[in-house]
This record gives sequence, C-alpha cells and structure tokens, in this order.
Amino acid sequence: MESQQLTRLVVPPGAAAARDAIARLAAAMSGDSAVLLLDERNAAAATHEPKPTESTVTDSPDTALVIATSGSTGTPRQVELSRQALTAAAEASQAALMGPGLWLTAVPVTSIAGAVTALRSHLAGTDPEIWPGIAGARRFPDDSFRTAVHAARHRADQLGLPCYTSLVPTQVMRLVQAGAADLLATFDTVLVGGAVLATGLREQLLAAQVRVVNTYGCTETGAGVVYDGLPIPGVTVDIVTELHNVDGGHPADGQPSVATGRVRISGPTLASGYRGNPSATAASFHDGKYLTDDLGYWQDGRLHLSGRSDDIIKTGGRKLSLLQISAELGEHPQVLEVIALPREDPEWGTLPVVIAVPVPGGDLSDDQLAAELTELLASQFRLPTAHRRVTVMTDPPLLAGGKVDRAAVLRDWQD
Repeated sequence: MESQQLTRLVVPPGAAAARDAIARLAAAMSGDSAVLLLDERNAAAATHEPKPTESTVTDSPDTALVIATSGSTGTPRQVELSRQALTAAAEASQAALMGPGLWLTAVPVTSIAGAVTALRSHLAGTDPEIWPGIAGARRFPDDSFRTAVHAARHRADQLGLPCYTSLVPTQVMRLVQAGAADLLATFDTVLVGGAVLATGLREQLLAAQVRVVNTYGCTETGAGVVYDGLPIPGVTVDIVTELHNVDGGHPADGQPSVATGRVRISGPTLASGYRGNPSATAASFHDGKYLTDDLGYWQDGRLHLSGRSDDIIKTGGRKLSLLQISAELGEHPQVLEVIALPREDPEWGTLPVVIAVPVPGGDLSDDQLAAELTELLASQFRLPTAHRRVTVMTDPPLLAGGKVDRAAVLRDWQD
C-alpha cells in the first residue's frame, strides 16, 4: 500500500499552538508531508504512536491531514483526509454561504470543525482570527472572545469579505446565558454543529438577529455537509432504510413508530478511511459513500436526524431514542439544551438520564421547570414511574472543545 510521511503534532490549548498547527496544515495542503493533529487527551489515548517528535506514515499518498474523531461514542479513530477532500469541503461551504470569507476559529484545530475554519480562511486569501482561549486555554466566553469577534469583523471589513464563525451548541448556550448573544449578530453567518439546537436556544438567537445555520456532518465527511437539513453543493445524502420501532410516543395516543434508517453520505469531501484500521474503513466506506451511525429521515425535502444506532436504548424491552427525548423536551420555551444519556439499570436494562439547561432569566424556577419537563417526559415516553425524572443543571461541565462532558454529567448526576 502506498503511503507518505506523516508528522505527529500534539497541540496544547491556546492561540500560539493553534497557529503553529494551522501553519503545519497549510504546508501539508501545499504538498509537504501530512500532519496528524492530536489534542493532549487523544495523544494520551494513542499509546501505540511514536513520540511527538517522530514521524510515521499514512495509509494514503494523497493525505494532507489526519485527525481523530471526538470519541464521544467510542474509541477515537484517526481519519485520513486528502488535499482534494479538504479543498472540496471548504469550497462547498463557501458556495452554500455568502462566498469566501474570514473565519474566527473558536473550536480546537484538533477537531475537523476547527481545522476547516482555518482552511476556509486560507482559501479566501487570509488568515483566520483565533480566539486566545481556544481548546480550554480560557473559560468560554470571556472578554477575550468579544475582542476576537470585533477583530475578526474589522479585518473582514477591511478585506471586503464576509465574516463567519463555527461553534458548538454549548458555546452558543454559554453566550446566551452571559447575555452576549448580540456578539453573534456581528457575523454574516454562524455555523453551529455537533448537536441539534434546542428550540428555545434558536429562538433566542433569532431574537438577537443572529444568522444561524445548524450543520450536520463529521470528521469522516470533512466537517458539516448538511446545512439546515440541505446538503451543500456536491454532496448527496440518502437513507439506508431500516425500520426502528422507537417509542416517539404512545401508540394509544395515535403517534406511530418512526420508520427511519442510517444516513449515508457521498461526495468529494469524504475521507479516505481510518488510518491503520482497514476493517473499520471497509465497514464504513463503500463505493465512494460513507455509512454513518446516525439515524434520519427525509421530510419536506430536508434531512431530519432521529438519533444514532447506538443511542437507541431498551427500557423494559421497549426501544427509546435518546436524541428524540432531547428533541421533544428541547421544544420547551424555557430550555436552552437537553442532554439525554444512558445508564444501566439491573431491573429495566437501560434508563435515560435527562439533564436540562434553562434559559437565563426564565419565568420558571429550576424546580418548576424540572416538574414541567418531568411531566412532559412522562406523557410522551413510556418510562417506569419511579424513573421519570429531569434534572435542571445551569452550568454543565464542558470538554476543552466546548461540548458537554457527558461522562462528567453522569458523575454529577449520580453524586
């Protein structure tokens, strides 16, 4: 198998390290050796790798970037992305937005979302603005974020370019909680990926006149490739039909089970495969298509997600979608975000742990909101009476990339 040299780079938190990583990635895009970007957590997990100063090899001669998946649903895998795939992803994003622009990079460059913001800026002929607190160097948000936003807008205006950023929902939630949603209105478009936006959070953004786009994609697809339910140019999405009789409500209430399937994506943005893992590559990549573990369906011409094949739990023999629980409860106007997690139970098999983050300054106390959401959970999903419980958590723990630390949420809930 042909390969090429690969340089392993561990990227600590902070803007200086992010700039070094972006420079190394830009060199790889120009024909230098490929680069493997790892955060400190993934570097520690990759014990089979050489020391950070050593080089190794890729599986594909066209690879420019190797980047680890988040590992939120299992062991992180190292995804190989070619120069052609990364360029196609950046160009397709530009075509779906307002054209080439300057990006504020506020999520780690060791994630595909952070790496492509840098590449999109380079494609527009400029450097990205980098928030100094990136990757957990500072708590999000702080005064430095406001400064970075204004700097990005100023530079974009000087260059005559649109100004964009990409965030995860928890970062957006923190801005809303801090009364700083107006900052996001500074951008021509804010991409929000990693999870579906709760209705209450989206409404707060729209009220602040934020031009927000909810994206769907993953490391294997070169970042988000579906914008507000629509595939970006050059990308095709279809559903591999499988019937999942998932409780979206009570059949007695006239709510049928959801017929859905696994989401499959094709197009020039796809990764080459998983480095050093041919069996995983063969299981997910077929004939230029990538089969995700996400479940979805088409409605009114748009893709809707209904969970993951691995977030369908069995409670007392019945199937439940954790994503559907999050979506249903997330419709409550006093909720910014709902997190549903599985926990094992000796009697019922698996039960959901449901955490809700309230909107700031809401009309309901935490206890009142918890009571209303618990009642909604009971009315929409068949759960054992003693386990119909929603916990309100104003300040959930976060990972360095801004996503909710689900393992820590479960620990806090148990404590």
